[in-house]
Amino acid sequence: MLKLALVAIVAITLTAVLWRTQTISPERVQVFLHNRGTTSAIDPGATHFKALVEACEESLTSSDPGRMLREAVFPETIEKIKSEELSIELVFPRPQDFEIGKSKGRARSVRLDRMLIPLSGERAETATGKYVTIFYGVGRYGPGPYTNESRFQEGLRKLLKDMGYSLH
Repeated sequence: MLKLALVAIVAITLTAVLWRTQTISPERVQVFLHNRGTTSAIDPGATHFKALVEACEESLTSSDPGRMLREAVFPETIEKIKSEELSIELVFPRPQDFEIGKSKGRARSVRLDRMLIPLSGERAETATGKYVTIFYGVGRYGPGPYTNESRFQEGLRKLLKDMGYSLH
């Protein structure tokens, strides 16, 4: 009886650990390119698709938690970015946990099922021109977007061009 109880506890614990650390394969993530009012779904079978997803995720996870913007994010702001500017959006089939700033020694966990990274417009660079804003949320985009170095934006633009997308 005791052995059976221990086996059950180990099985439940292992299942919980695996569930928390399970990641969504890049093929299950929906990726959209919003190009001034035109939205294109990027084919998961496309060359560089996995690299594009990983680069978007890295732009968020390598952010410094101290660079979280203390501002509300209104639906109108998101719609303006999608309809008037160039941006890339990831939509996950279910919420994911990401560690922000782990490489900087100041880790913070965030949960999201969507991420939007402007590649043009005022949110594509801050007043200093060195940072790009990264919006995220569960169900909708929420307050407190992060910023990261603009080199990530440049890498995303290159991947999109290599995939044959015209960026204007």
